[in-house]
Amino acid sequence: FKEMSRHSAVGGEILREIRLFGDAYRWVRHHHERWDGCGYPDGLKPPDLPFEARILLVADAFDAMTSTRSYRRAMPVEEAVVELDRCAGAQFDPEVVRVMKQVAAESGLLQSLAAEPPEAASEAAAAAEPAPGGEAG
Repeated sequence: FKEMSRHSAVGGEILREIRLFGDAYRWVRHHHERWDGCGYPDGLKPPDLPFEARILLVADAFDAMTSTRSYRRAMPVEEAVVELDRCAGAQFDPEVVRVMKQVAAESGLLQSLAAEPPEAASEAAAAAEPAPGGEAG
């Protein structure tokens, strides 16, 4: 974990050397900082945590949850949104989560969320997961 968590600081340092990107190095450096100050590499929280880094954190988390990885299947979009909501105010900026959900709904990405409450989406996602040692069904 220690080595992997260095990527945000290293990425920030690389961008810092390229004047074209201006202050964007701060956004990359701090995109794993948390709303509650428990993130890395510097443990920042608002107002010291750049707003752009807060946007990148939500986008990165959403992408990570909804992308298939070598160790797990992608999470359904609805379940990822429930997780963003659950972590808003601790890990994520609540306003960034609210706007992300609004934009996703307006784009049609969250059509099924408009038709059912988040609890139902979470239950549906849980029902779709295969049971240990078996298939979903």
